[in-house]
Amino acid sequence: MKKQLAPSLQKKIELLDSNRFREFHLSLRELESVKDELNVLQIASCIHNEDFYLLYAYASALKWAGREKESAFIFDRLPGSQMNVPPTLTGLIVGKKGRTVQGIEKATGARIQVEPDGLVKIFSPNRSAIEAAKKRIEELITLPEIGEIYEGKITRIRDLGAYVKIIPGKEGFLHRSRALSWDELNVGDHVKVKLLEIDLFDNLQLSEKAARRELDKTAATP
Repeated sequence: MKKQLAPSLQKKIELLDSNRFREFHLSLRELESVKDELNVLQIASCIHNEDFYLLYAYASALKWAGREKESAFIFDRLPGSQMNVPPTLTGLIVGKKGRTVQGIEKATGARIQVEPDGLVKIFSPNRSAIEAAKKRIEELITLPEIGEIYEGKITRIRDLGAYVKIIPGKEGFLHRSRALSWDELNVGDHVKVKLLEIDLFDNLQLSEKAARRELDKTAATP
């Protein structure tokens, strides 16, 4: 039989699980009650009943209270996946004030834990949610390669050229002189462009003409 939590503690867990624990201002003394309620039998019960979100809330509370060992004990028993990314790219996943990772969690239903060393843990009782979160993270940290041809979407048009989104989170600049038919381009159009260079300021320089030449050459090769 699944153990029921006291209403007051249940309310705390609900607040924790909705990422509002900082707004709730739980004191360390109150967090002691989370530890008191937590035991091996309850963990086993939660796992048996697939109450993974409640377990995630417990683990988050313990981690916030500095109880890394107990938090890791729960996280290690949650169904999920993990991936390693370069530590320098963790900021891309987390985003400003955590907005990017929270957006991924909201869109996929998965819970994501990003460690400073580049270890990313993804938790969800739903395997498809885990895979969806992994895909979004992989898209975020994928770096464009010079010389590659991308099919992008025009997001903005200016006097000197157009901005083209070639991969999620990455836009490049297509100078009007490098477009095939500049006067016919519109926002929302899909174009094939070649990445010519990435300058010192990480600006991506694109060419539609170079992409066409390379594609035509490839098509003509027997």
